Amino acid sequence: MASLAPRVHVTVDDTDGPGRGQTICDLRGAHQGFPDQPGARCRVVLAADTDVAAHLTERMLAL
Repeated sequence: MASLAPRVHVTVDDTDGPGRGQTICDLRGAHQGFPDQPGARCRVVLAADTDVAAHLTERMLAL
């Protein structure tokens, strides 16, 4: 499970450049320590206390 997953503002790059489709969130400066950002609705998992990749693979294969 996620051990560090703050709520942050996330933007999706919708330009025609090479970053198209990337998700972007700013965790620098005022956000040191990764507190929840006021009004944010998206959680970004920065650390997990279990092997998330193995768990996700298992869940997808079970579908």
